Amino acid sequence: MKRIKFLFAWYDLWVGLFWDSKKRKLYVFPLPMLGVVIDCVQYYAIQSRHNGDIGVCVAPEGERCLREDPGCVLRPISKREFDDFA
Repeated sequence: MKRIKFLFAWYDLWVGLFWDSKKRKLYVFPLPMLGVVIDCVQYYAIQSRHNGDIGVCVAPEGERCLREDPGCVLRPISKREFDDFA
């Protein structure tokens, strides 16, 4: 799920695009100090076949979780659900 947020940053005097690979966010500044942040993080609930929801994670850590425990299933959730669980 992608989230879009408008941004006014008085200290950013550049025009262009910036991809933050660690946070998985795209910063778009069409005008100096005025920009848009696109959050490309996918949030997942980790479900056990026996106990229901047992945790939350973000991609790509979710794929590693599935390899470690084949009894788990990932269910995409919203950022709000992720924050409520954590």
